[in-house]
Amino acid sequence: METTFLLDKDYRMVVRDEVKQILMQADNSVLKMAEETAIEEIKSYLSGRYDVAKIFVQLYRFIPNQQWGAEDYVYNTDDTVYKALVDSPGDDFTDAGDWQASDPRNKLVVSFAVKVAVYHLHSHISPRNIPELRVKQYDDTIAFLKLAANGKTNIDLPLLEDVGAQGTFRLGSNLKTSQRW
Repeated sequence: METTFLLDKDYRMVVRDEVKQILMQADNSVLKMAEETAIEEIKSYLSGRYDVAKIFVQLYRFIPNQQWGAEDYVYNTDDTVYKALVDSPGDDFTDAGDWQASDPRNKLVVSFAVKVAVYHLHSHISPRNIPELRVKQYDDTIAFLKLAANGKTNIDLPLLEDVGAQGTFRLGSNLKTSQRW
């Protein structure tokens, strides 16, 4: 099954569809690679403090007659995200007992992922000629991620579980010795 974190509609707030098509060079694999690189880059900043497995929820492309499990997130042709409320919910999104329109992704993280992906798309085409706007958006995103990673700004993301509660460890060193003879 095809999964993704970013949808086509997510790009519209950052880049026009025509520009995106030029950047992709009519090759969806280039876009997929830029998206995956952007997500891994963002994870590298957030993973020390935040639960990135919960942040980067995978969305499945909706396929009729496919078996979905409760809690699966799917997107349809207009990029609306739905959450399956029961196992094997059927194909009718209007059935409120089976499906709920619900996008679990943090909008700020989506925006960051798009900006970083667009930056990588530009660098793929012409690394020495990236538009100043894209460089600034990328730099601002990385600066914010660094602040979030260090706890110097608040972002509504799930924190990692307290790893200190699982066990204790002791820090120390050997006694100082003299090297005089």
